[in-house]
Amino acid sequence: RFPDRVTFNLPSKDRSPIDADLESAGILITAGSTSGIDALRMGVPVVTVEGPPTFVVPPYVKAGTTTHVGHGQDLTEALRALLANGAPADVQERAEKWVAHFYGPADGHAADRIAQVIRPLFVSQVQK
Repeated sequence: RFPDRVTFNLPSKDRSPIDADLESAGILITAGSTSGIDALRMGVPVVTVEGPPTFVVPPYVKAGTTTHVGHGQDLTEALRALLANGAPADVQERAEKWVAHFYGPADGHAADRIAQVIRPLFVSQVQK
């Protein structure tokens, strides 16, 4: 059964931040937007649809972190399966590992880790 409410978010100056939109999303459907990375980071299943032949496939899609629907495949079936069962365990595991590898732990200390990396650069500039 499909949800009673389907929301399409189009860019606008009044649009809420993507995190707020994703908090209420059951699934994100994209061809490969960076919004897919935000969804993966928040644990929202991502369905990617194949783009035109000239489309550059993003690394997160190549890594198998999404349910991918190619040309000629049934998007409706993919969505029904996700709504009924969630993302397959192997896809979830790849998504979690990919996010952890590229973004580190979601522990609220990202700014501290970044500061530790860049602080020596500033200190060395000041001492010159």
